[in-house]
Amino acid sequence: MHAKVYIGVNGDVTDAVLFENGEPVKRRTFTSCSASGCIYRGKVEKVISAGAFVYIGRARQAFLSPADGLKRGDFVTVQALREEEGEKGCLLTRELSLSGKYAVVLGSDVRRFSGRLGEGEREFLKQNFPEEKGLIFRSACKDGSVEAIRENIISLKEKLSEIIDEGKNLYEIKLLFTPDRIEEIKNSADEAVFSLDEIKPLLEEAEEREVIYKNAVLVFDKTEAMTVIDVNSRTDYNYSDTEAMAYDVNLNAVEGICRQLVLRNIGGMAAVDFITMKDETHWKKVCEKFSFGVKKTDKTARIFPVKELGVVLVGLKKNYSSI
Repeated sequence: MHAKVYIGVNGDVTDAVLFENGEPVKRRTFTSCSASGCIYRGKVEKVISAGAFVYIGRARQAFLSPADGLKRGDFVTVQALREEEGEKGCLLTRELSLSGKYAVVLGSDVRRFSGRLGEGEREFLKQNFPEEKGLIFRSACKDGSVEAIRENIISLKEKLSEIIDEGKNLYEIKLLFTPDRIEEIKNSADEAVFSLDEIKPLLEEAEEREVIYKNAVLVFDKTEAMTVIDVNSRTDYNYSDTEAMAYDVNLNAVEGICRQLVLRNIGGMAAVDFITMKDETHWKKVCEKFSFGVKKTDKTARIFPVKELGVVLVGLKKNYSSI
């Protein structure tokens, strides 16, 4: 699997799109004021059953969940997982992490491997780092020496320990750490291109209401409650069999929709109105392809097919974390 990231900087705004095997799987846009990835010492303002509202020095109170053992007035070290959106503040976690070239160091005891690492590469890392826990080995490990990987892990663990120690006895609101986001983005891919020119047509397409993908026409309408995606067929394609047309167009539409979910960073509820198919097998295959296609992106989604209406409802978690 080849991962290539395109990075564009326009003033204070950085736009990055990650492609895997030629398909977009993640998109992030951020500024110097972005919160995601930053670590704060915050103060608990209010505790409710679902979590706690924490003031971290930004315009809106952030939300921490779970908030076990916390009470109003407590100071806590947290990391932002999600930016503010609308009236919602940042989403926080107490599970801190730092990202480097070869590894992501975590505040837990788990050990995981990038999906782009082969079985042989994973075994090599297990043999050379048998005691290492609390980290994710990144795909760059396949090209790194044992010494370079070890140095990166040690450096990240020392930095995380310093941040935790600084926050322990600090009773004030403070930004403790800001990630180097461009460096993190570069480390996420096999190849980095500091220009968006090559993918400019795709980005412009994501701004349009109507998108043509192969023989499918996709119409995107954003309402207050959800994003509605209507699937139609192109008028310049001729089919003698209506069922065959619907099946073929819907299969291609799935590919185009998955692309747009990433490029538009669509979150919340979405409803996809496919062309009606009478064949039960066709409907199941379209739904299966849709489910598989979404899983290949960075989207966390739940899919609810409603065959009677020819509609698929999708619950999408909008992601803001670093690429």
